[in-house]
Amino acid sequence: MSFNTESCQYEKRVTGLPINTGYEWKVAFNGQWGGDKGCNGGANCYFNSGSTGIVILIYDPYNSQLSSQAISAICGNNACETGETCRNCLNDCGQCPPAVCGDGKCENDETCSSCIIDCGQCPICGDGICQTNENFQTCAQDCPNELPGCNIFNEEFCPGGQQGQQFHANADVNDKRWQTPKPGTSGYQSSFQDYHTLVGYADIIYTSADRLSADVCLEAKHRYPATVTLTYYFDGVAQMTKCKHYTAAYTGILSTMIIGNDGSSLELPETDLLWNAKPVLHRIGDYRNGQKGAVAELFGWPHRDVKEECQFLATAGYLGVKLFPVQEQLMSTQPFENSMNPWYFMYQPVSYKLEGRMGTREELRDLINTCRGLGVRVYIDAVLNHFTGAGNDLNQHRNPVGCVKWGNKTTSASVDRQSPFYTHAYTYQYNRNTGKSPSNEYPGAALGPEDFHCDRPVNSWGDLFILNNGWLVGLTDVDTSKDNVRERQAAYLVDMLSLGASGFRLDAAKHISPEDISAILKKVQTKMGGQLPDDFFVWLEIITAVDKIYHTVSMMLIGNTCLNALMSGFCMLGTCLTTFKNVLKQIQFQDSFCIFRAYITYVSGGLFMNSLLLQAIHRYFTVIYQNRLYFQSIRFKLLLICLTWIVALLYPIPTIFTGDIHYEISTSLIIFIYFKLVRYVHKMSNRVTLVNTLSRAKKELKMVQHTVILVAILVILGFLYVIFILISFFTNPPKYHFRIAYVFIDVSLVFVLMALFQFTEPVKASKLRRINRRLNMIAAIT
Repeated sequence: MSFNTESCQYEKRVTGLPINTGYEWKVAFNGQWGGDKGCNGGANCYFNSGSTGIVILIYDPYNSQLSSQAISAICGNNACETGETCRNCLNDCGQCPPAVCGDGKCENDETCSSCIIDCGQCPICGDGICQTNENFQTCAQDCPNELPGCNIFNEEFCPGGQQGQQFHANADVNDKRWQTPKPGTSGYQSSFQDYHTLVGYADIIYTSADRLSADVCLEAKHRYPATVTLTYYFDGVAQMTKCKHYTAAYTGILSTMIIGNDGSSLELPETDLLWNAKPVLHRIGDYRNGQKGAVAELFGWPHRDVKEECQFLATAGYLGVKLFPVQEQLMSTQPFENSMNPWYFMYQPVSYKLEGRMGTREELRDLINTCRGLGVRVYIDAVLNHFTGAGNDLNQHRNPVGCVKWGNKTTSASVDRQSPFYTHAYTYQYNRNTGKSPSNEYPGAALGPEDFHCDRPVNSWGDLFILNNGWLVGLTDVDTSKDNVRERQAAYLVDMLSLGASGFRLDAAKHISPEDISAILKKVQTKMGGQLPDDFFVWLEIITAVDKIYHTVSMMLIGNTCLNALMSGFCMLGTCLTTFKNVLKQIQFQDSFCIFRAYITYVSGGLFMNSLLLQAIHRYFTVIYQNRLYFQSIRFKLLLICLTWIVALLYPIPTIFTGDIHYEISTSLIIFIYFKLVRYVHKMSNRVTLVNTLSRAKKELKMVQHTVILVAILVILGFLYVIFILISFFTNPPKYHFRIAYVFIDVSLVFVLMALFQFTEPVKASKLRRINRRLNMIAAIT
């Protein structure tokens, strides 16, 4: 690529490409892919060759952004440009010569039909040959339903990557909805009903503050709303309006169904009404009407076991019990991260049906009524931030690195109640029902591709925009800013309250903006008759400990390094001042404090090198032993800091008695750790790894790389010191050769401090802001 001095960007003009053809690209440095620049965490960037087949590829070195610009031909500018011919631009290219069939050129008005000799045989869909102008979308009979090589679809990522400001789904995703197989086609099962064309849910709206009357509305979305008329069934009774009013006189469990005049139908889960839930038994104690007391956490207990435990909880005086998420959730027939269906799969919803891993809707209803009858309230973990992880769905998947493939997942519901679910990630086959690339869709929750954020990893724990709109550890992130999404989630919460739940823990609330949470709970209040139940409360999951510990440990280690660098620098400064004084006094031999100064210099230098080693060890443990929390703890790092100080104090002691030089092994260990991490991260890239886990590993690897650079500065300039001393052993040394040699060490420390400033972004940004503020100051006029 050549550097454009006007735009300050690197550019590459590519010509001769087939027109209107998609390509992918990235930038490599010196032919090595270790520091490559791409889109969305290093993936290839997409561009189209346009109408001329000429594209300018652009790399901006200041923000590492890649972009492209297709060059379009302009008909009428009196220049016959690439992409223009006598057929599509007579003004510029002139009159076409008469075509001669048989001259070996397929030109002008010749086609494969009129001149097979020049233009070749026309592709015939169904001839078993996938021609160059055929693909699965245009000819499924001849062409395979997948991308070539190890390619995967990359159409759902946010434009502009991490720096982009878009957070809603991309504009064309709505065209990818309705991915569920049709009856009679491959992959269909009866529980999928007619999700290929019709989705919906029951919305309960209580019409009085005492919640003894309610409207039940069947919210539906059809693939062809302009031509299809829907009929709504309540307990088998048909009506053309979607809502029906009920009072406390209705004591049954409501069954509902939606049928379209095109033959499509959708049977919805049962609907419970709050007045039919068993009242909470009054118990003696200061429970403040459900606002005070202890709530037991039963970690993933089945509903039946919780039901049996409620007798003990009531006797023990507990206010209530909290359940794990009860919605339909992810399940797998294959191990994931060395576990079969780990507990956190329960926090990956498939739908808002109450068919979780711990039991059915019927078992949940029985549990709640039993516990309420004993005076124990039930609280439920509600997952609103996301659905399943990217790549955990019904599609086939593969990793573009190494072409590692894995199959589809299933759900916690029984086979006759399972919902389909789809994500866009790691997919390489077109969806057979839409003919397009896969997208994010959860028909059982009546949410489609447009209801999710565009794909952006959460790689910052201090950026609110990333926290609220990013995909936490690769989980499909719900766009809770949309009103229809808020309505759907409020209906889901009201459904559980109508069963008799008393409140919720909102999972991953840190990743939902406060405005969205407030809006959702306000809709819940409205649907509950304008007033929440007296014993209702909700608490939010806001994880700060891990972030705080991680940043505290990192800052503690950086502070230790800076302290030791300053100590080492002051020791060197003291040595330089002393030697300078001796030079002025013409003193050539060591003074009485020379050995002591040498010891202090060794200690400070050893502390500095050990602090760099400690940072490398911290990054190593963070990547390879990320689940060993003790290795990430402040206590463990303080222990290591104390050990480095003890070693640094004891190691140079023999110098006092022998005068021998003792070499540090920290440098070798740092380089060893770096190459171990490079190898480990490379292996992570070749296997199925969560996007955020891999991104975190690469970030830690980069930090160790910075440490290696600091060490390299010391080694390179220190090597000059060694050469100078060795030369002085074999030649007539200068008068003050040792003192002159120390200049190299001093210079190396200056460069190390400069590099530390460059690598420590918070310090760098803070200082630059202060400098800019001073430059922009205007003196007061007196």
